[in-house]
Amino acid sequence: MRVGVDYWPAVTHAPGVGRYVRELVRALAQRPDLLELRLLDVGPSPRVMAEPALGLEGRDVRRLKLKAPRKVLAWGARLGLGADRWLGGCDVFHAVSPSEPVSSRALRTCAVSEWPAPEMERQAARALQACAAVFTFSRYAAEQLCTRLELDPQRVHALPVGCEHWRRTLEREPPLDQPPTVLVLGRVDERRNPLAVLRACEQLAADGVELRLRYVGRRGDSYDALRAYATRSPLSSRVQFDSEPQEHDLPSLVARATVLVHLSDGELTPVTPLEALATGCDVVLTRAPAFVEALGPAGRWIDAPAPATSPQQLAREIAAAIAERGDEFARRSRQAVAAAYSWRRHAELAAHIWRELVAQR
Repeated sequence: MRVGVDYWPAVTHAPGVGRYVRELVRALAQRPDLLELRLLDVGPSPRVMAEPALGLEGRDVRRLKLKAPRKVLAWGARLGLGADRWLGGCDVFHAVSPSEPVSSRALRTCAVSEWPAPEMERQAARALQACAAVFTFSRYAAEQLCTRLELDPQRVHALPVGCEHWRRTLEREPPLDQPPTVLVLGRVDERRNPLAVLRACEQLAADGVELRLRYVGRRGDSYDALRAYATRSPLSSRVQFDSEPQEHDLPSLVARATVLVHLSDGELTPVTPLEALATGCDVVLTRAPAFVEALGPAGRWIDAPAPATSPQQLAREIAAAIAERGDEFARRSRQAVAAAYSWRRHAELAAHIWRELVAQR
C-alpha cells in the first residue's frame, strides 16, 4: 500500500499541524512494514525545520521537493495531475487541509486538529464530507465534527495523539527552575484570560510565595494590554514575555517549569497539556472535554470557562502545584499518563484505517 502525505506543513510550520505531520511521518518511516511512504513537499515559504529534526535520515522515503506557489498543485489537478500523481501514484493521500491538495485517483483522508474559521466552515464541511476518512484527536472532536459539519460518523476516527516529541529531544531531565516558573504557552488572546494568571501570581507573591511567570506565545489581541498591566504590577520584574519562541527551546523550557497554566475552551486536541505531562511538568487547566478525556485525574482542574476563571481559583491550584514540585512520585505519575499517548500508536492506527479503506475499495 502506497500512502502519500502533504509534507509541506511539516517543514514550514514548527508548531500545530506542522508538528503533527512531522511526527506522523517520522513514526510511519520507522515502520516500513506497514506501508510505502511518499511525501509531497511542494510550496513556498522558508523551510524552518532543519533536516535532522525531521527524523528521516537513513529512511527509505520518497520525497518530492519543490519550492513553488501552492497554486501549481491546483492547476495540475485541473489538468488531471492531482497530488497523488505528482508522487507517481498512491492508494491514499493524506492532508491537513480539508480542500487541498486535490488527488486524482487516490482515496483522500484529512486530519482535523482545529476548528475552521466561521467564514470557512461551510466550505470545510463540503470538503470533509468528500473525504474517505477524517482523523481527529479526541472523541469530543469526532462528535463535534459529525454534529456541526454533518459528517458521516463511520468516516470520522478519533486517534489518540502522540506527545513524546519534546521529551525525546531532552538528553536528560533538566533541574527545575528556581524560583519556580509558572508557564503559559500559546497565543496571548483575551479568550484565554492571560490577565487572570498574572493576578493569581500577584496574590501568591503577596503571600510570600517565590515564583516567576513566563508567557511564551505569539502576540494576540490581549498582548498589549497585558504588557501594559505587567509594567505596573508589583511582580513586573518577575514576568517575562517571549512572543517568538523557538521550537528547539520549548522542551527544556517546559521541563524546567513547575506548572503550566492552560486556560482554553473547546480545543479539539489535548496535545499541549499532554506534552507538558510528558516532561513531568504539572498542569492547571480548564475542563475542556478533550482535556478531561485524556488527562483525567492527572490535571489540576478549574471549574469555570477560561474567560470566567478567577485569580483566586488559579492561585489555589498554582500554589498546590508549587507545594508539590519536589514530589518525584507525582512527577513520574504524570509522565506515565502521557506515555500512553505515542506517535507510534497513532501511526499504526492510521495505517490500519488506510488498509481497510483500500481493501474496501
